[in-house]
Amino acid sequence: MKYLLIIGILFIAVNSVFAQWSKDDLSSYRERADKITTDYIADQIKNGRLDPEYDSIKIAFTADTMKIKTIERLVDEEGGYTTLDMNMKRQFMLEEYDILLNKYYKYLIGMLSPENKIKFRNAQRAWLKYRDSEGVVSRDIICAQDGSMWGIVAGDRNLEILKRRVYDIYDLIKILNM
Repeated sequence: MKYLLIIGILFIAVNSVFAQWSKDDLSSYRERADKITTDYIADQIKNGRLDPEYDSIKIAFTADTMKIKTIERLVDEEGGYTTLDMNMKRQFMLEEYDILLNKYYKYLIGMLSPENKIKFRNAQRAWLKYRDSEGVVSRDIICAQDGSMWGIVAGDRNLEILKRRVYDIYDLIKILNM
């Protein structure tokens, strides 16, 4: 019995070491998502729904967000149902939306007058404090529940907060471009 326990522990340890995702694991998903997104944008332009001359920021935002959503869908369709898969997919999405947050924040800042830059920068700093405090709620309250699913619930909650901010910034850009 003692040997079975030791073998079981070794199996779990070895499995967890080799069952990690890497950026390379997403490369085939990225390639497929890029093609799907490029084809979609080209179709929208061809059918007159997007005009590259007037809709450049809309095209960029659509492409940026569509790639992330497409990779999420592809991973889900191909069986990303383990806790590790869900956590790694969410970590990828958090990183990607954080890149978009910075990209569109900089774009919006570039559109603002000096006084409005200060106002928006202060609002963004307040939002960062909000995001961080909600992260504490997720970690200390939600993750304190029994079971591995609560970490997923908490992480998804944090992802939604970040995504919402990216879309809020994009909405401001659209308003200023009217």
